[in-house]
Amino acid sequence: PDARYHIEERTDRLKSPEYFDFLRARKIGNVFSHWTWLPDLKRQWQQAGGFTSNLGVTRLLTPLRATYEDTYARYAPFNRLLDELPDMYRDAAFIIRSGMEINLPTITVVNNRAGGNAPEVTGRIVEQLEL
Repeated sequence: PDARYHIEERTDRLKSPEYFDFLRARKIGNVFSHWTWLPDLKRQWQQAGGFTSNLGVTRLLTPLRATYEDTYARYAPFNRLLDELPDMYRDAAFIIRSGMEINLPTITVVNNRAGGNAPEVTGRIVEQLEL
């Protein structure tokens, strides 16, 4: 039971109350994942009922409903932001802010395929935090 253990479950139908109870009982973290076939981050937060351990982890991988292949082809060479994803920025900032409110550290991992350029996506999230 420590912050090293997190599960990134990318099958939405498996994310049940029993699943999150299992994680909490073992102090295993849930990874909030912005990925092709999952609901948005805010919905995942609601499903989980918040954090399941003493560290929050969010991964921004692809826009919702966009495949790896399509995002790679669209965004390569990943040197500029091509798509604004304001809901993703807002929801990622919400998770970070929720951790801050209870003094729980959070990590947000940003992939270039989440809009075209990870540093610029990160900047958009920071802007949301400053509101």
